[in-house]
Amino acid sequence: MPVLKREGIFQLPAEEVDIDVSHDYSRAIIPGRGPAFVKGTKIKIAIPFSGEAALFKYGTAPQGFGSSAIPGQVVDN
Repeated sequence: MPVLKREGIFQLPAEEVDIDVSHDYSRAIIPGRGPAFVKGTKIKIAIPFSGEAALFKYGTAPQGFGSSAIPGQVVDN
């Protein structure tokens, strides 16, 4: 079982990114006109842990996120 090392949590510098919202049907975008971008902020948080890294792939998505999980990556524990 992975154990998070809360005392070692840190945030990497935030980045401004372009987010493609052309497939977001809640926006007034005409289909077929190419990508539509809005500015967003990409935030990366590092959470060190001990334990078996492979167990993270069996997590569940937070309520309200449907069946897709929040993107994450395990690097060297």
